[in-house]
Amino acid sequence: MKVLSLLNLKSTLSSCTSSISSPSSLAEKIAQRGIQLAALTDLNTAMNCPAFFVNCSRHSIACLFGMEAWTYDNLKTLILFSDLKLAVDFCSSWYDTLPNTECSKKQYYVDEEGEIIGELKKDLQNRSPVKFETLKKQALNSGGVVAYVKPETELYLDTGNEVLLHEDSTINLKAIEKAFERLQVPQAEPLS
Repeated sequence: MKVLSLLNLKSTLSSCTSSISSPSSLAEKIAQRGIQLAALTDLNTAMNCPAFFVNCSRHSIACLFGMEAWTYDNLKTLILFSDLKLAVDFCSSWYDTLPNTECSKKQYYVDEEGEIIGELKKDLQNRSPVKFETLKKQALNSGGVVAYVKPETELYLDTGNEVLLHEDSTINLKAIEKAFERLQVPQAEPLS
């Protein structure tokens, strides 16, 4: 089965995004494009993932949750989870590793209607002091998938004979992981 996917979306929490990149407007835009599977992966946080999930559900879009983690060794890597709570918990722990540098720009996270429910104080544009190999082990041990996909890249993930959704409507993360392996997507890419 081939699934049209967009796996590196950024919301208003990420720098260089417009104010119209709220979780609700993102879900509406990708639904119009026929995307079947999407992942919200803001830099170093997953705090807008709950709102994104609710909005994608309204459009029957399957979701993965996570972040684009920036490690000490200057790698930016996607960490994806099929379970929202696991993603938020893991990414919150990652956020705790960031330096205590305050951001000069407001970093608000929102509910499904776009109402502000909190603000992140640490600058998300900072690298964590954690190295990539440690991050990878922690993510895999927590049930996540580690992958690299270029921003705004639409791709077809071939899940083979495996189903994308389990009977309880959760995403079959093993099928996604195998699809990445078939694509031979690199684990991470150094920044130039």
